[in-house]
Amino acid sequence: MLATISVIEEEDLLLRAEKLGEQIVIRLNEIKKITSLVKSRSLGLTIGQDIIKQDGSPDRDACAKICYRAWEKGLIITFRDKTHYAYSLRYH
Repeated sequence: MLATISVIEEEDLLLRAEKLGEQIVIRLNEIKKITSLVKSRSLGLTIGQDIIKQDGSPDRDACAKICYRAWEKGLIITFRDKTHYAYSLRYH
């Protein structure tokens, strides 16, 4: 366990995760201009994204399609909130 902590500190993995998370949120914000993505949230590489319809209601179908397609590509995305149909990104 101490060896793991040493690697995290020596390779500055927390700062790297924070920077990569910021880059992903920037990209999601660019995508938002043309899709139903709203309200990106992140803590390092844990990222939350709400999916809504044009009328502002949660878009469960779009969220499910995004999650399934990402799974096909090897990215784990899970529903995190049953009322808003947000998803979170975690690399497998």
